[in-house]
Formats: sequence, structure tokens, C-alpha cells
Amino acid sequence: MPTAERYQQYELLRREDGSLWELGRGAMGITYKAYDTNLRFAVALKVINAAYLESDTARQRFLREARAAAALRHPNVASVFNLGTDQQNFFYVMEFIDGETLDARVKRDGPLKPVDALNIALQVARALAVAAKQQLVHRDLKPTNLMLVDQEEELMVKVIDFGLAKVAKEVGEDSGALTMGGFVGTPHFASPEQVEEGDVDIRSDIYSLGATLYFVLTGQPPFSGSLGQIMSQHLYKPLPMQPLTSLPGCVASLVQRMMEKDRNIRPQTPQELQRAIIGCLDEIRGSRDTGVQKATAWTSASETLDLTFASGQPLAAGVTLARTYKLTEELIEVPYGRKFLADDLRHKRRVNLLVLSSEFLADVSSVSALREAVGVLRKHPHAMLREVYSLETFGECSFLVEEYVAGISLLDLLRRRGALPAPEVARLLCLLAPLADHSSRCGLQHVDLALPGIHLLQRAATRNEIPADVLGRPLTAWETLDAKVDAINFSFSPDNTGTGAGMATRVQGAAEEGPRGSYLRLLSLLAYELLGGPRARLIATGQYTPVATLTQEGNAVLRRGLIDELQSADELSRQLAGTITGAPLLSLPSEVKERVTPDSPRPRSSSFPAPPESKERVASKSLRRTPSSFPLPSEGKERIASEYLPRTPPPKAPAEGPIKWTPKIPPWLWILALGLIALAGIGVYVLNLPREILEIAALSVQTQPGGATILLDGKPPQVPPNTFTHVPFGLHQLSATLDHYEPVKQDIQVQKGMSPDIRLHLNPIQEIAALSVQVDPPGAKILMDGKPPQVPPNTFTHVPFGPHQVSATLDDYEPLKQDIQVQKGMSPDIRLHLNSIQEIRALSVEVEPTGASILLDGKPPQVPPNTFTHVPFGPHQVSATLDDYEPLKQDIQVQKGMNPDIRLQLKPIQEIPVLSIQTEPSGAAILLDGKPPQVPPNTFIHVPFGPHQISATLDDYEPFKQEVQVRRGMNPEIRLQLKPIQEIAALSVQTEPAGAAILLDGRPPQVLPNTFTHVPFGPHQVSATLDGYEPLKQEVQVRRGMNPEIRLQLKPIQEIPVLTIQSEPAGAAILMDGKPPQVLPNTFTHVPFGPHQVSATLDDYEPFKQEVQVRRGMNPEIRLQLKPIQEIPVLAIQSEPAGAAILMDGKPPQVLPNTFTHVPFGPHQVSATLDDYEPFEQEVQVRRGMNPEIRLQLKPIQEIPVLAIQSEPAGAAIL
Repeated sequence: MPTAERYQQYELLRREDGSLWELGRGAMGITYKAYDTNLRFAVALKVINAAYLESDTARQRFLREARAAAALRHPNVASVFNLGTDQQNFFYVMEFIDGETLDARVKRDGPLKPVDALNIALQVARALAVAAKQQLVHRDLKPTNLMLVDQEEELMVKVIDFGLAKVAKEVGEDSGALTMGGFVGTPHFASPEQVEEGDVDIRSDIYSLGATLYFVLTGQPPFSGSLGQIMSQHLYKPLPMQPLTSLPGCVASLVQRMMEKDRNIRPQTPQELQRAIIGCLDEIRGSRDTGVQKATAWTSASETLDLTFASGQPLAAGVTLARTYKLTEELIEVPYGRKFLADDLRHKRRVNLLVLSSEFLADVSSVSALREAVGVLRKHPHAMLREVYSLETFGECSFLVEEYVAGISLLDLLRRRGALPAPEVARLLCLLAPLADHSSRCGLQHVDLALPGIHLLQRAATRNEIPADVLGRPLTAWETLDAKVDAINFSFSPDNTGTGAGMATRVQGAAEEGPRGSYLRLLSLLAYELLGGPRARLIATGQYTPVATLTQEGNAVLRRGLIDELQSADELSRQLAGTITGAPLLSLPSEVKERVTPDSPRPRSSSFPAPPESKERVASKSLRRTPSSFPLPSEGKERIASEYLPRTPPPKAPAEGPIKWTPKIPPWLWILALGLIALAGIGVYVLNLPREILEIAALSVQTQPGGATILLDGKPPQVPPNTFTHVPFGLHQLSATLDHYEPVKQDIQVQKGMSPDIRLHLNPIQEIAALSVQVDPPGAKILMDGKPPQVPPNTFTHVPFGPHQVSATLDDYEPLKQDIQVQKGMSPDIRLHLNSIQEIRALSVEVEPTGASILLDGKPPQVPPNTFTHVPFGPHQVSATLDDYEPLKQDIQVQKGMNPDIRLQLKPIQEIPVLSIQTEPSGAAILLDGKPPQVPPNTFIHVPFGPHQISATLDDYEPFKQEVQVRRGMNPEIRLQLKPIQEIAALSVQTEPAGAAILLDGRPPQVLPNTFTHVPFGPHQVSATLDGYEPLKQEVQVRRGMNPEIRLQLKPIQEIPVLTIQSEPAGAAILMDGKPPQVLPNTFTHVPFGPHQVSATLDDYEPFKQEVQVRRGMNPEIRLQLKPIQEIPVLAIQSEPAGAAILMDGKPPQVLPNTFTHVPFGPHQVSATLDDYEPFEQEVQVRRGMNPEIRLQLKPIQEIPVLAIQSEPAGAAIL
């Protein structure tokens, strides 16, 4: 496709390597990054593939669809700026989005978190809601057509290429440029109806969004394979849910519902889808109060939860907007939207809410200017500016949230009191001057320094009404005076073009003016109007009429403000206040001073000559100009400066030399001079006549009936409900609207002397405002007189009285057409019932090999060679015949949802004409492939080549099955040898007593209760079990001729099934025959009759052993009485010092050196001996709970054991 480098004012940009900056390419064409050389900003420019636009019809379709896409205005839709042709190429200019595609984000970072994925889907659903209103279907929603932009830390989605896929589909019918046999779109994300090339609607886009959501959550599309396989899977294969199992259940369910094959089961509208997504987000986050989705606010970080009126509920008091703002009162409707008083439920405050109109949102430049204005305000706040809390959008609604101010506007104050005295105006200017200078300094371009935009209040009381007694006082008597000024005057709105709303903006933007002075001029004009000056005349003509309540010096100061000859608004306020207090700042020459006498009801205009142009021209200019176009005409500003500011008189020429004689002047020259002087005097008089005011002061417009909304030149009355003030002479347009009446537009000529009262008669509307057509089942495409509903899916608005035709179409249902009579008082709801189509529209029968003659129920196809149309549901027979192939007949069941393609495989005639099968012994029943012989008893005809299965059955012989290979040249006779059956046909096993469960080789009997069939000869094991009897196992030999009945004798069980042994006290460890109980803590099962030994042990009790006799009929509970142990198990006796030989009751310790075990309670004798220590004996009382350690203190012997005394000589008696 050849590519130019420039298309009209759009220049294609290049990358650093010199190549054109290509953003993407597809079947429709190539998209480039370009530059708008007029407006100087980047755009995306798509050059359309010429193959799609070869015919006039194709081009018209393209233009129609592109215009519909261009009508979409929504923050989540890439805006269309232009559509044009250049050098035989169609091109399409869109908003350039500096971001990345959703496809690129997922491929780079992997699957997104469920909350992020759902937020993206929610934004796309909002875009689809706007598209549905335009009857526009995207047809190619996919990750590469969704652009992501990080805006103030929020992820914003932009949908691109709206409507182009439909263009590609439709124009391809003419151009032959269709891809994949007529299918246009991306198979991975296409809906089933799109794959089938059927009618698509917004539910098809919902399916594609579901497939996109699947991709975002899993990192892969729902179906994979070749293109044909993918398209087939979209039609017939269930959605693979395994990759979604790790996600929250509501997410998986939502994706599954969005991707239902039947579009009637999917969410039916984008609004329904939004509610489902919000509900899922609520479930994930655990509480609906925590918020669902950050609102896609252009400049707000606040969260918005839901749009209560998304289902169609009109905006009115009581409605909650975005679950945050509860509307309490509608204030006024303005050209750019509707104003409400609301309660901010989240921040617990009252706010003013401006819901922007669709017309305003449709203007890209206005929306951009509003967004920029809010951004600048956030950077440069001022205490006197009314705070803008946020600019938000949710669903199809965008709104501005502002501070609530309860004071009185200057306009209302002026209506109460008329013109204000100069001291009050001076105080007001001193109050507003800092704000005006702040606005100029910071570049705030839209501050509303006009009568409606200034609200007076008592300081720090923005939420309290001003008492009536205060309002009655002069402003100079208010103890505290403060003001709040509207921060945005909507001068950028297309409805305000040429109005006073944009005065500051347009003056500031004037080429000949700098930024200084714009708000100075606006403040001067405000003072002029408050003092009673004719504002409209000043703006229209630039002619300044001095204000009677000001001195000449005050008027001079005000004039300087109007032409920007003062440095600031603060200087204006100070100088004007100085003139009012009697300290003139400027001396005016006496010749320009204006005299105001009590006779003059209003000051006269200046008597100085006007600029050199006729009065007629001035008058005509004043009629042509819009009164509120504030920038003073250049001649007007010159006039104010030249006529009313002090002038320096020209210097006098010095005298030169002596006076010379002057010749006598002829009389005729005197006559001529006198005539000229008289003419000049007359001219001066005429020029200084009071100029006529070219306006009517008040124009009242009444309607019959009353209550209509009245606009004059598109603007509401200055004095509600119906009075317009300062209406310039000339042609105006008057419009009136009232519910249930036809709107009126009428041109009127405002002129001098006309009646100030106009009466309009409104005619009742001959129509029904809204007619809802419901269809059972829902989901049908509804048309009235061939046109779709204005409010999808089924509401027609402004339907004229009279006959109309309603039609409804729905897949799988018969189309319906019905004539209706619309009349006054009829029910606004019509219900239609559709009859389901009991047929499949097209059934294609393919045969392999091709070329067969195909019949359905004996009839040929309506669309040769193989398509049958309008096939009723139910059984049908398909037959196919082809030379050298076997004829085929097949019964089919045609039903809803079946695959519309049937494939038949014909078999070549590969057969043996006759095949005879004999058995030995003869007489067997023979089947070939389960079918009996065509020629009894054993001859089969037309047997195809290939494998076949032969079966033969004969009483007392084993069934025979054998596979044979039928082939050309084989013997046409087959002999089969049957084997006698090696089994007994039925074997009955009886037990005594009866009722036992019997198994043969571990299997139950085939014929209950006890008969086994087809028991092979040989050994088998029979088992029988019966409660209370010993299980029996027995081997039997099954042989020919044996008795087919076997009797088994069961023996009663010699045991007690359950024996419980309790101990007193409880808790003893009990054993029977040395084994623990099978059922803890103390139950023994299957205890055989006979003697058994029971033992029990328990701490602090003597071990118990007892023999019990288990017998039939005994008590199954045994109780054992344990005896407490009357001893201390361990008694340690220590001596001090250690090492003594210790005895207890004359016995040494059992555990050396000093521990005695099993010491019975009672008295015991302890003794201890140790060399050099006195022998120790002590009686101790052993008892329960005593200290198990005894300490003995030995006393050393206080003597010498042997003392020998010898005498010398020996033998003395020694004492």
C-alpha cells in the first residue's frame, strides 16, 4: 500500500532510524503517529487499505460507520478527530494514546491480578454502554485494541478502532477483500455468532471482552490450535475452566457467563455487565463499603463505587450518584449540564454537583479545557475561590463536585436593591482585588468575576444562610464580609461562545494584550455595572457613560481600569476608594467634566466628537455585536482613552517681530467664514446629542400553558422565570420547551416602542414520550417502522400518534411483524411473544469422497450441491449414492444447537458376493458382524472386503467368536469347529442353617440367593458366613454329571462376641490371656468359651490376676475390685556422715547402699552403725504420702575404746 508522508495538515512522524513511526497494522490499514500542524499536537492516523473502498457503496458504508464512531465521546474511548481523503487515500485521525496495549502488558508482566483485570473490564464495559446507544458494535475487541494509560497512578483503558471491523465486513462484500471466507475479526477473541458470520450485537462484544478477560487472567487465550480449530472450538467446545480454578469463584463464573455460546445467557447489556463486575469486586474485597473501582476521574483521586441510575433511573432528588452523592435538590439547568445540591455520603458534607451534558462531553476541546482548568486550580488555590473537589466520570455520567456555598450571589443582591452606592462597591472591590490579581498572576483563565459567579457571605460561614436583617443592610455595615467566587465559568463551552461567560479568557488570550489586565478589566466592568452603568452599551460600542454616583476622578479611575492602564486590581480598588473618600487621584480638565443635574435621570454621554465614522455606522455596529462580547472594540478603547483622559494642550507659538499690516478682508470672505462657523456649531451640537440607548430594559415572555423553560438566543432569563434584561435591538431567537408540548422556536425583532410582553402558545405533543416494547423471550432485535429504539434495548422515544409497524427478530425464533395504533392514554408497554423456530436454517451434508447424490427424506438439497435449508427439528433420513461406492442411508435427529455440518464417509464396494459358513456339529445360530445370514441357514451375501467377526452359538457348546479377513479370491466357504461347554449351567449352594452369605471363588451368586451359573469344570472354593457361626471354606470339584446342589453344615461359634471388664477404681490396664482389649479401653471381642486369665494393674494398687470361665449365656460384663497397695515403694535412708551400715527391721536395703523397696505401711525399726559413731536405732512410722527420704544424724563416740594402764612393777591393782 503506497504511503504519502503528509495527509492534509497531518504530517507522518519518523523514528530515529528514519522510518515512518508505525503504531500498528492490520487488514484495514496501517496506523502511524502523526503531527497536526494546525493545532500542533500528536495524533494517530490510520491510512485505510484501498481494497476495502473500491466501490461507492463501500465508501458510503465506511463514511457512515466512521461518523458513528466519531460520535462516541467517552473517557474510555479513543476519540476520532477527522476523516478525510488525500491523494485518493482515505485516512482516519484519532486521539494519540501514549501508552501500551493490554496484550503487551500481559506478555511483559504476565497475568494481571483479578482486581486489576476486573477494573479494566469495567472500563471497557462503560465504553460499550456508550457504543450501544449509538447502535455501534466494535466486532474486534481484543487485547491489542485496548490501550493502557497510567494516569495519576490509575490504570485507564482506551478502546481503539471502534466500528472499523464492521466496515471491513460490510465493504468486503463489494470489494472482495474479506479474509478467511468472510469472517472479519480475530478468531481467538471472536464470538460464536461472529464465527458463523451471523448477525452480531453488543452481546457479541461482551463475549469478546470475556475472552479478553480470560487472556488477562491466565496469560493465554481460551482456545488454541489452527484458525479452523479455534473457530470450531468457539462454536462447540466448552470453555476450559481449569486455568481459572485458582481464581475467586465469582471471577471464573463471570468469565464463563460472558462466554456462553448462547448469547441470550450472557449479560444482555453493558450496564448489566457493569453490575456483575462491581458485584464480583465487592465479593473479592469483602465489603461493598470499601469501594469497588477507582473512578476514572480525570483529576480526582477519590473512589467511585456505583452508578445507581445506570439502569435508566432519571436524575432527580433522592437518586444516589456513584453511591457517594445523594441528590437532594435540582438547582438549575444550564447549557452545559444540570446543577444539583447533594450530600457527599463519604466525606459527610454538602456539595454542589454539576452533571455535564452529553453535548458538552461531545466537544473534545471543552472537556480538555475543563480538565486543564481543574488541574491549574489544584496547583493555585485561593481562599476566596469556590473549591473544586473533583471531576469524576462513572459509566455514562461525568460530573463536577464543588464546594457548597449558602451565601447570596451579587446578581440576587442587585435584584433586591438595584444599583449599589459607591462606598459599597469600593468595599466589594477591595475584597475581590486580591483574588483578581492572584488569578492573573497564576494563569487562572476561567474565574467567574461576574454577577452570578460572586457569592457574598459572612466570614467563615460558607454553610450558613445570611440572615435577612443582614441582607437589608448596606455592605459597608456588615461586620464581616467575605466572598466565594466560582472558579470555573465554562467560557470554553461551545454553548458559551460569544457570551460574557468567557470574558476573562478571551481578553487574556487577545493577541494585542498581555496576561496583565484581563481580570483588572473584568473587575472594572463589574464595578461599572454595580454602580448602574449600562454594561451592554459599553461592551457593544465601547462608549463609556460616566456614572453619576462617582466623581469625575472616580470615573477616570474606572475608565483606566477598563482599558488596562492600571498596574493591578489592587491599584484599581485603592484609587477608586480614594476618589470616593474625597481624595482625587487624577485631575481632569474642565472641558471634559460631566455635569449631572437633578433633572437628568441618567448621565449624558460625552459631548466630545466621536471617532471619524458616521453615527449610522456606530449604531449598526452596536446592533450587530453580541452585547456580552466583553473585549472592548479597539475603537471603543481608543474612544475612552482619547475622549475622557486628560490631554495636554498644544504649546502656543512664540511672537515673532513687530505686528505687520494686514490687508482688509473682503466682506464676502466674512460671510463665508460666518457660514462655516454656523455649520461647525450645528455639527458640534448634533454630534453631542444624547445617544439613544439601543436596547429594551426588560422583556417578559409568557407561555400558554405556563411553566415552560424559556431561552433567548440560547440563554436563560436573567430574572427567572421569564424576564430578560438589557435586550439589544435587533433580531433574536426565542425558544420554549415544556414536557408534553412541542418545542417552540421563534425569531423576534426587538425594537424601540415594542411591547415588553410576549406571549407564546405551545401545542400539545401528538406523540407518546416513551414506548417500551418487551419481547418474550428477551433479547430480540426490535424495530419500529424499520428504525431501532433510541434507548436500547427496547424503548422508543417521541413516538407520534398513529399507525406504526413493530418488528422483532431473534435467533431461533420466527420473525414477527405487528401493526400498532399509538394514541393518547395507551399503555406505554407493549409485549410481544415470539414463536420459536422449529427448524435449522441450513444443514450442510458433506460426503467423502465428494460428488455423491444426496437426498434428505428423499428430496434433493435446496442449495446445490449439498445444503438443505429450513430443516424441521425431528428425525430425518440422509441418503447418499455414488458410483463404485456403497449406497448410504443414515437416520439423523435434527435438533436445536446441533452442529450444522454433517459428514458422511462412503465406502467403495469391496465385497464377496456369497460367503457360506458351516459349523461342526451343524445347527448353530451364525451371525456375521452381529447380523444373521441373508440366505438361511448360513449364507451371507455382499460381504465387504476387510475384517469381520463371526459368531456361532449352539446349546451345550461354547459360544464361538472369530475374526475373519474377507478378501478377494478367498474360499467362499468357512467351517467352524464348536467345542462342547466345559461347565455346569447352574450350581445351587444351600447352608444349614439357611441365610448365610455364599461366595464361589470369592464372587457372589449370579442368581440370588445361592445359585451360580456357568460354573466351569474344575476345582472351586465355596465360602459361607453367617452371624453366630464359624465361617466355612470348602473346596469343591465341579465336573460333568455332578449333583448341581451342594449343602453346607455351619458350626455355631463357641465364643462370646463382646466381653467388657471394668475395674474399681477405673483406669486399670487390663489384659486377657496377656493381650490387651480389641476395643479400648476395656472391651474384648470374640472371646472363645473356656477358661481365661484376666489381669489388671493400676498405680498404687496391688496387681490383680484372676481366672474366669467364659461360657454361653454368661454376663458379658466383669467387674474387678483392686486393692490399694499398703506400702511405700521406695524408701531411701541417708546417714550423716555417709557410709553407715543401715538395717530396717534387721534387714539390709534391697537396693544398695541405702534404698529399701516395698516397705509396708506401719512401724519399722531402723538401725545404723558406723565406726567411731554411736550405734543408731530409731522407730519410724511408714505411711501414705510421707517423704520417701529419711536422714539419720550419727553421733561420734566420746570415748577411747581401750586404755591400757601398766604398773611397774606389774601386778598392781589399778582402779
